[in-house]
Amino acid sequence: MPDGQIKWVNEFHQTIYDATGEPVFSQGTVQDISTQKQMELTLDQRIFELNERVKELNCLNQLADLQQDSSRSLENFFDQAVHYLPPAWNHPELVSARIVFNGKKYQSGECPNHAHKMCAPIILDDKQCGEIEIFHQQTIPEHHEAAGNPFLAEEYRLLDTVAHQISQHAAHKKAQDTVHLYASVFEHSGESILIIDPQSRIIAANAAFYKLTGYTQKDVLFQDAKSLLFEESTSKQYQELLKALYTENFWQGEISTRHQNGLLHVVWLSVSGIRDQHNKIEYYIASFTDITEYRAAIDKINYLAHHDTLTDLPNRFALIERLDQAMSIAKRNQEKIAVMFIDLDRFKPINDTLGHHIGDQLLIQVAKRLKFSVRNSDIVARLGGDEFVVALLELENSNRVFNVADKILRNLGQPYNLEEHTVHSSPSIGIALFPDDGDHVEILMKNADTAMYHAKSQDRNNYKFFETAMNDESQERQVLEQEMHSALARNEFILFYQPKIDIETSRVYGVEALLRWQHPVKDLIPPSLFVPLAEESGLILPLGEWVLRNACRQLVEWRSQGIKNIQFSINLSQRQLRQPNFSKLIASIIDAEKIDPAFLEFEITESMVMSDPQSTLQSLKLLHDIGVKISLDDFGTGYSSISYLKQFPIDCIKLDRSYVKDIGTDPNDATICAGTITLASNLGLDVVAEGVETETQYNYLKRLNCSKIQGYHFCKPLPAEETKTYIKNFNLAYLPSVKPKHQANILIIDDDKFTCHFHADILENLGYIPKTAMDPIEGLELLRQNPGLYEFVMLDMLMPKMSGVDMINEIRTINPLIPIAIISGHKADAIRKTLKPKEKEYNLLYGINYFIIEKPIKIESLKILLSKIFP
Repeated sequence: MPDGQIKWVNEFHQTIYDATGEPVFSQGTVQDISTQKQMELTLDQRIFELNERVKELNCLNQLADLQQDSSRSLENFFDQAVHYLPPAWNHPELVSARIVFNGKKYQSGECPNHAHKMCAPIILDDKQCGEIEIFHQQTIPEHHEAAGNPFLAEEYRLLDTVAHQISQHAAHKKAQDTVHLYASVFEHSGESILIIDPQSRIIAANAAFYKLTGYTQKDVLFQDAKSLLFEESTSKQYQELLKALYTENFWQGEISTRHQNGLLHVVWLSVSGIRDQHNKIEYYIASFTDITEYRAAIDKINYLAHHDTLTDLPNRFALIERLDQAMSIAKRNQEKIAVMFIDLDRFKPINDTLGHHIGDQLLIQVAKRLKFSVRNSDIVARLGGDEFVVALLELENSNRVFNVADKILRNLGQPYNLEEHTVHSSPSIGIALFPDDGDHVEILMKNADTAMYHAKSQDRNNYKFFETAMNDESQERQVLEQEMHSALARNEFILFYQPKIDIETSRVYGVEALLRWQHPVKDLIPPSLFVPLAEESGLILPLGEWVLRNACRQLVEWRSQGIKNIQFSINLSQRQLRQPNFSKLIASIIDAEKIDPAFLEFEITESMVMSDPQSTLQSLKLLHDIGVKISLDDFGTGYSSISYLKQFPIDCIKLDRSYVKDIGTDPNDATICAGTITLASNLGLDVVAEGVETETQYNYLKRLNCSKIQGYHFCKPLPAEETKTYIKNFNLAYLPSVKPKHQANILIIDDDKFTCHFHADILENLGYIPKTAMDPIEGLELLRQNPGLYEFVMLDMLMPKMSGVDMINEIRTINPLIPIAIISGHKADAIRKTLKPKEKEYNLLYGINYFIIEKPIKIESLKILLSKIFP
């Protein structure tokens, strides 16, 4: 321009052509865009200044925040001097300060946990710097610089774009830092790690893996993981790994992998699959922990647990395990096994006179000579002391047994040079053959031991084969087994009954049915001699059914003769319990004899439970559903878990006589008894102490709150007629002598059939007229039918269909004055507390027309209560 100004224009023109196509003239317009161009230059300058401010003030985070929150106006953003606190603070936060903008001073905002003020204002009309004094959580003030520069509102979009770029830069930087962190963890981890692609190629390994295996990157990268890590012998394990990764996306286990030098290492391998957003495998992460030393230690412990430390021979535990396996194979292949029980002659004098170290050397030499006398496939073991066992396997006949026995006699009979001593010893050998002399390890070894003692008792330095004639008991067993088959048909078996006493009520509450064999020649034969034979021969099933039917018939007969509410306990064998449809047999007997199943109790042993817990559980549930009681006999002598007491439908446990025997003298037995009684009480189970033979035992158990006992102290097992007489005399002796002045009708409402009848029996013997109802609805109906008939009601506080409180309300509605006795297993104070709010409404006067009886009911307490109601 003439005045020196520069103008920016936007020119638009169009050329006009004639008919021949020649240009004639040009026409168009010129637009002045100087103002627009100046604004663009100004914006470019603003962008440059903005980038400079970003560098100077390190405000990446603030601008990124602005981009993320586009609803915040540019003016609001710069109305606050925003500052990012120093990294030394544990929790850096954004704070505000006072500023001056367009000549107006802004006051400091209130920020939680902060106090701040301006030392020099920040003027945003032009680029200015100021100072902010900040107090954080009442600490010493810190001084920070702040700077500002004005932006126009229309520049917001440009600023937003810049902030977005800055945010992307920050995110990229953060991602780089994260990747670097993960890479550092991968590389410096003490655990060996591999990254494997879906084709089983190793694409990365960390330093720990190279150190563990001795391989280099050249050996590992892009190699097949299976070939590198798994031995051919573990291909099955590799297939299991693949299956687990496919189904569960994870596998872990112990594998053996080979070091670069050829040595095997035992490692614990964990493999996880990493999947993409489409659930496809991207790669696998495998981590290794070297457990070679740990595995060696475990193997050493297992070896010591199975071997004798002196001779390095298998010990008793390993012998039984290996012999059991060998017997299974021999049975399948129809082969024989010879078990030789070997005892050294004169070992004790040698050990005592020459010293234990000489005795130990002798045992070591004997072990070596025994191993030399047999094949590698045979078993040589030391049981302890000077007892050894040799098992000859894969025998087709007995010829090799004779040859080996002679060889052992010769080898062990040679002199032993031990230090400066020459020692002479010889063996005594007992031999038992499988399956001729036993089909179980314990039986076979026992018979071999018996044969050894026969060899030792004769000439020594010889061997004897087991014969049944060696053992009178064995001969007797054979005779008994033969006679027992015809004894049942000849009615030689009878039932004896041993009374069981309730300590609280001092009454006979039940009996245990015990089988006896009335032999025509040998008189009474105890069950310990013939029941095991019955189990082995299968005769236990018809014999057990005979016991069940006759015990039930006896129960019915006694009841008709006035012996009521007596519970019959019957022992069950394992074969009976495993018998198909056994519960149906029991139900049919109960129906045929028309007896109440609540008065039947079946006793089982711990060993029966442990032999097959699941099958036993199912059988017991079926029996319990019929209504019979279940008792666990010989409690504490086996290995059953206490948890079975909760899982199985058990009503009672019997404290074994082995603990009762020394309860007054052995603190351990006393502690076991006390703990068992407490445990049973907490689980709501009855406890019967069996084998009580003395007054001391009885008194001690009474102090321990044992409620029921059984034993010779009160009564030995008796025939049925004598038992009936004993029960009558015993129970009458403990009944109160005072009879009521008139026969009162008493209603008993209790859902426990046995308890209901038991209380009725006591009241009947006291001279009252009891009426029982085992359902609350039934009991109330009896009361409604004849409200004036009953003079006293006894009811259980906890019954199905209706609560105790509702029962009392209904009774009071029918008969407002009738006395009520509440029977409860809880303390009287707790029941009173429950009923206290209702006493006035229900006309309950404690001790006058309502009473509380704690279970178990004592006859003396009941007598006192009845004397108050019927004075």
